[in-house]
Amino acid sequence: MLFSLIFLKKVEWQLAIPGAMISFLTAVSATFGDLFESKLKRQAGVKDSGRIMPGHGGFLDRFDSILFAAPVVWAFIKIFGG
Repeated sequence: MLFSLIFLKKVEWQLAIPGAMISFLTAVSATFGDLFESKLKRQAGVKDSGRIMPGHGGFLDRFDSILFAAPVVWAFIKIFGG
């Protein structure tokens, strides 16, 4: 019983550390993606990046964070995931 509790605690920490690292990388890369897309719109002098979703900043404004965060998370998993 004690061995299984110690083993479970070890497994929890082994999962928690990569989870915290992925969370941090996702937050940083998603914020960078949002700022990058906003900068592109400012340089172009437009309020919306498209006509598909008017009033929401356009299609890219809804998905800019995902476009930057997804490759970062994928690379992390490929490098450290096993």
